[in-house]
Amino acid sequence: MTTKLFLHGVPETAAIWGDLIAQLDSEAGTLSLPGFGSPLPDGFDCSMESYLAWLTEQIVTVDGPVDLVGHDWGGILTAKIATAPPANLRSWVTDAPGALREGFVWHDLGQLWISEAGEDFWAGMIADPAGSAELLSGFGLTLDHARALIDHVDQTMVDSILRLYRSSAGLGVDWLITEPSAVPGLVVIAADDPLGSVRVNQEMADQLGADLAVLDTGGHFWPVEASAAGAVAIRSFWASLD
Repeated sequence: MTTKLFLHGVPETAAIWGDLIAQLDSEAGTLSLPGFGSPLPDGFDCSMESYLAWLTEQIVTVDGPVDLVGHDWGGILTAKIATAPPANLRSWVTDAPGALREGFVWHDLGQLWISEAGEDFWAGMIADPAGSAELLSGFGLTLDHARALIDHVDQTMVDSILRLYRSSAGLGVDWLITEPSAVPGLVVIAADDPLGSVRVNQEMADQLGADLAVLDTGGHFWPVEASAAGAVAIRSFWASLD
């Protein structure tokens, strides 16, 4: 039996997958990045390399094949896993392969979080949840969903986010997609994602030898705002593997 695993991004918890998973025809489980609504293991430094090692361990310890789905930073880690898949990874889905494209540059918020202003930004987000929800709504979230998202943010998550982004200089340099993945994959992009590009995602899908699904609704947070369309795309992809 194949295990379906879903991995969230930033600033999220595994709860972002609830509506989408409910619309699938098969059982699925979620993974929680350490520090994102889940405990940090002793000595865990929240670097992208540590998160990659953690994700690899989650996959290889599963008894049987795994279908992995990743969004945002979860999608970055999934795209990296796709370049050197564990033996039991049957397939993968990502919305963020562009981070493994040569010359990748972070969006404005990512660059802010890497800078010394990162702590002040997140302190302001926590202190002003209404204003924070307004900001997040610009990425394709309703205000209600944005409020729910910001409610999950605590100091442990903030510290984890800042350390993760500040470790990410290797994106677009060391972590690159240079050849097709050895296992089937799907790249998902919402057409209205302000942080993504259909053209870039098509280019990376071609590079990986993967399929592409363009969702005509939703923005960056498509697992919430376009959960039905996302479920259809993922379900169709999985069906093609059987």
